[in-house]
Amino acid sequence: MASSSLTITCDRGIIRKYGGTRSGVKSKRSWYEDMDVNEFLTWHPYLNERDFKSMKLYTRFNKS
Repeated sequence: MASSSLTITCDRGIIRKYGGTRSGVKSKRSWYEDMDVNEFLTWHPYLNERDFKSMKLYTRFNKS
């Protein structure tokens, strides 16, 4: 069971879910926040620019 998770969504639904350590999830979130549209479309070729603009990031950190 992952201690933290990141869910990436757009208008069409969930794009991807990541689980892992708190620091790993934070770095993946910052990676998506700093991403431009071309990099996004390279990593997710089945999506389009509209999906990039509607992208939302949700993080969850379990308390110990």
